[in-house]
Amino acid sequence: MFKKVTILAAALALAAISLPGFAATGATTTTKSTKTTTTTTAKIEKAIGAISSVDTAGASLVVKTKSKSDTFAVPATAKITSHGKAITFNDLKVGEKVEVTYSAQGSTMTASAVTLLGHA
Repeated sequence: MFKKVTILAAALALAAISLPGFAATGATTTTKSTKTTTTTTAKIEKAIGAISSVDTAGASLVVKTKSKSDTFAVPATAKITSHGKAITFNDLKVGEKVEVTYSAQGSTMTASAVTLLGHA
């Protein structure tokens, strides 16, 4: 009986240690050194504005919002749509109004979705 209780206690302790890691949401970056572990969660944000430039070779675009211009990296995994239908990065044109869903880490803003809203 004592052996079963000991095994059950060990299993519960392991579960209590492991479960908090499964509760995190959003994009995470983990940095490990020999003594510390740091986890940062990137905040998901949105920007709406007109495309002022498209760099197809560098897979990025510049969007001018009301107050500033921001450059967004657009990876191949980003969802790009127009009126609910998938389009390609090459379909985006200067002057079109878009909503960019992105995460920022440091000074790099990476788009996870670009939605074409029409002409600005």
